[in-house]
Amino acid sequence: MKDRLLTKGYLLIVILAGMIFLTQCGKDDGPTLASDTDLSVFSINGVAFTVDAVGMTIENDDEFPYGTDVSALVATFTVSGAATVLVGDIEQVSGVTANDFTNPVTYTIVAENKVDMVDFTVTVNVSATAWNMASENKFVGLKRPAALTHDGKLFLLGGAEVGGDADATPPTPADYYEYVYSSEDGVSWTTVFSHDALDLANSDSIPVGSFLSAVSLGGKIITVGGHTPPTLVFGVLLSRDALGSASSSDGSSWTVTALADLTLDAGEGFNAVKPGLVVHNDAIYMHGYMEAAFSGAEQSIKSMDILKSTNGVNWQTVAAGALSTIKTTDSPPTFAANFSFGGDLYIAGGVSGAAFITETADRYSSSVYKSSDNGATWSVASSDGFPAVALAQVVEYKGKLIAIAGATGDDTDAVYTSDVYVSDDGTTWTKQTGGLALPAEFAERAFHNVVVLNDKIYIIGGENAQGALRDVWVGEFVF
Repeated sequence: MKDRLLTKGYLLIVILAGMIFLTQCGKDDGPTLASDTDLSVFSINGVAFTVDAVGMTIENDDEFPYGTDVSALVATFTVSGAATVLVGDIEQVSGVTANDFTNPVTYTIVAENKVDMVDFTVTVNVSATAWNMASENKFVGLKRPAALTHDGKLFLLGGAEVGGDADATPPTPADYYEYVYSSEDGVSWTTVFSHDALDLANSDSIPVGSFLSAVSLGGKIITVGGHTPPTLVFGVLLSRDALGSASSSDGSSWTVTALADLTLDAGEGFNAVKPGLVVHNDAIYMHGYMEAAFSGAEQSIKSMDILKSTNGVNWQTVAAGALSTIKTTDSPPTFAANFSFGGDLYIAGGVSGAAFITETADRYSSSVYKSSDNGATWSVASSDGFPAVALAQVVEYKGKLIAIAGATGDDTDAVYTSDVYVSDDGTTWTKQTGGLALPAEFAERAFHNVVVLNDKIYIIGGENAQGALRDVWVGEFVF
């Protein structure tokens, strides 16, 4: 009996010892698996992305160029410990696995313990604009020309010599150009028309000079206004006496209508410096031009009439003195943006006063004026909707209106901009930033031309405090 009890006691001790041994073995079964889910570095194609561990987002501050294909991009990343990365149920290998980033992609970081995990939303930002300098110094001799689209091409007309005596007092006829260039892409340009020596009495010397305005109507290019030497009064160049209008179907052969042959149902005609032209309902509407009617201390007269023509030769007054009701101070706005949109006419921004752009700040208008009856009557659509600048250029693009650049300033300094404003209705304008702004390389400017051809926007030339700009930019906006 005693031996049996001893045997049972011995077995109990052995069993307890085994249990203790097994328990201890369980405790030494390997290290604790990590629960870290950190992602510290993320990049694509060498572009660093910002990792926000609070908002759980990852995105690039420096945008990829417009048009970048994001359908199969490979990310490089660093995660903590032995964590793994999944997109859906596909394990990601840094620098190897490609993903489609057309829409935001969810990256799941799974800890080593397979229990802890977090999700990051990865967004690839691509520039909404494609802008390239199509021509850098193409028009070395051109200052303040006119540009338009006609017959599926870009056309550039007139101008003054950059850096020549056109900047002197007074300039000479030889400093003003009688050239017409055309292009289908803004890169390659063809000389369509030229006249080697400016002859003010010669009927084929149109288009000529700077500050021309031009539109395409009825299968023809129609130019109005401009200025040429020799008269210089109070620092303002005057239009020459016989300046009327001209037209051409192809830019090479021109029909000239001199001032004396123009018909105008009121007044004695006009010598126009940079008139505001807009095509609306199959007619040209003009306002805000500076007349060459200088005498004594009077520096300029800006027309307060709204004029209309269907051919550039025969003009009628739609509304005599209409602009006197919408003037900013002592004269109506000139160098304003003129455009037709949604069946209405608009005049936006501009400057009042005698000088071109160097006026006091209160002479720059941010108002938008609207006419719904073909220019007969005008109302204030907005008193502060438009940027308070002169010489902003407005074009219609993809169902929206876009205003680009311009100038303001005071009596001593002009301030140039490269701002872009967009409007859905012509009345309310929003300044664009980020992908809808122009690139940093685009120089601030005024006296530039902006036209649309084949769903692309062309910005041609201009000038700023450094002088005349001879570049041509082409690009587009994505809304």
